[in-house]
Amino acid sequence: MRNVRMTIWLVVVVVCGITSVSQATLTVLTEGDEKVVCDSNTGKYWYWDLSVFKSMTYEEQINGIESLNSGSGYFGIDDWHLATRTEMDPFWSAYDLPSTEIEDSFNPSYDPTDDGGVQIYWRGRYEEVGYRPDGDSHYEAYHEWHNSGVWRVKPLGVGLMLDNVQHHQTGAWVTSYVPEPTTLLLLGLGGLMLRRKR
Repeated sequence: MRNVRMTIWLVVVVVCGITSVSQATLTVLTEGDEKVVCDSNTGKYWYWDLSVFKSMTYEEQINGIESLNSGSGYFGIDDWHLATRTEMDPFWSAYDLPSTEIEDSFNPSYDPTDDGGVQIYWRGRYEEVGYRPDGDSHYEAYHEWHNSGVWRVKPLGVGLMLDNVQHHQTGAWVTSYVPEPTTLLLLGLGGLMLRRKR
């Protein structure tokens, strides 16, 4: 199992490293029931399902994200965390509308269309503290699709969500720490060469 995970990890590293030299893209990678989204723009990996952490307070989301790091980690990664503003900036600018990379790659935080709803949200908190007079809060960002064909965007640094609120549309933007794309490519190629020699 360890060898299988190592092989998959090295393939992921090479894929992200190679695609990073061209136009920015998001790629969904799967191992069994586990999925991640690889960002070729930064080489970072993102947890693909925004709905897992919806209807939670900020503290509940942090605890839920930490559970991804137990054992050998989710997708073999054990440093998942709520994305910081520094991590969100290049992600949001690379894949903001009219690009539909986020919508094509991430499971939405809220999709009631099967029950007659008209809006789908890719919405989540991220790790930037904001000020509201009614309580501690963090910023959120989202893309929203309406079945009339209209899109709405909540840009970074605008929307605030109270930390103690459990919102049925709001999940969490979750990512992991990884080296820069060039380093990823070199590590991936080097690792594959070492395995080949063995």
